[in-house]
Amino acid sequence: MNNDEEKKLKEEQKLDPVLQEVLDIWNKDFKNDIWEKWSYGEIFEKLKSKIPDSKLELVSKPDIKPTPDSTNPPFVIKLNNSNQKLELPFGKVWPISSETKYNGNEATSIGYTEDGKIKRFKESTNKVPEHLPKFIYSLESAFKNSTQKEIENLDKWDTSNISYFTAVFSDAKKFNHDISRWKTDSALSMFNMFSGAEDFNQDISKWNTSNVTEMDGMFWDATNFNQDLNSWNVEKVTSMINMFSNTKKFNSNLDNWKPKSIRSVNGMFANSNFNKPLLSWESHLPTGYFNVDQFKNGNNKLEDNNLPEKILKLLNEYREKVKASNDRK
Repeated sequence: MNNDEEKKLKEEQKLDPVLQEVLDIWNKDFKNDIWEKWSYGEIFEKLKSKIPDSKLELVSKPDIKPTPDSTNPPFVIKLNNSNQKLELPFGKVWPISSETKYNGNEATSIGYTEDGKIKRFKESTNKVPEHLPKFIYSLESAFKNSTQKEIENLDKWDTSNISYFTAVFSDAKKFNHDISRWKTDSALSMFNMFSGAEDFNQDISKWNTSNVTEMDGMFWDATNFNQDLNSWNVEKVTSMINMFSNTKKFNSNLDNWKPKSIRSVNGMFANSNFNKPLLSWESHLPTGYFNVDQFKNGNNKLEDNNLPEKILKLLNEYREKVKASNDRK
């Protein structure tokens, strides 16, 4: 082979920059996380969503589905303005559903349903695999009633695809593991996430809550929690019912919050010791009615003059209704 031929061959073998980007994203976000439930067409659409306007084409048949523990037909893509093709390796293909496997109190593999929901771990679980499959989108009740203070490898989980953190540590009374590095960019619900997690008091100030809509009961009965949450974006949150109810220590500023979408703060600070001013909320609260019933029932420290006018007006209306009801008895 002469120099010209060698140069031409290297140029042909050189990957197009767009395909190189695709390969990098594939290795990071897809390889070893392919789900048997997905067809080649669905996998391709997920890949394309990571690279908008990339003008990719799927060469392989779109209706094929990969299977675990077998040789699958190649998954091949190309650019629509090029003949250069790229075969992307699946690595591990996960079955449609799986049971959690244990060695004593160590979970050696993660169980999940055919809907992509994690299966609840047994209460004594003290170690989990480092890798959380990326097709799992819900951690609902995963460690509910856990008896452990820390769970080895939990801080290593990539939770960037998780939409539902519902009750994940509910009533895990001793739990106090550092999960500050968890990615919550995709989170929609944090309903009851730490409710009853009495010992939990870790810094979660850097969590991205910009897409969360539910924070009901998030710290209800989390009696030792008192961390800074003032940088949280709560603009899409519609419900904060009992969010800090019975949190005996929580008293951090929330004056940077902009609860623009709120529909209910019923019992939000009930039976707590929170007393910080919330006057800055006034310009961000929705107009018209939203539920403030029992907003601070049993809390004698949060004074009315520290409440936004909109909340105070609705709260006084609620008090009048309660008084009238009691007078009729």
